[in-house]
Amino acid sequence: MEYKVIRLPYINSKRDHQKVADILNKEAEEGWMLDHILQPYIFFGFSFGEHSAILKRE
Repeated sequence: MEYKVIRLPYINSKRDHQKVADILNKEAEEGWMLDHILQPYIFFGFSFGEHSAILKRE
């Protein structure tokens, strides 16, 4: 089993939702499945890091 981590854009609108869907669909075409989404760290209202997704492939 293989794993990889990809960055995802922040979701602030319907257009951002579509971007994430397009990214995940493209990865699915290559045989990758979503395993887990990692949220950015938020500390006193400031976010550090970014959204990421862990993908796996058998």
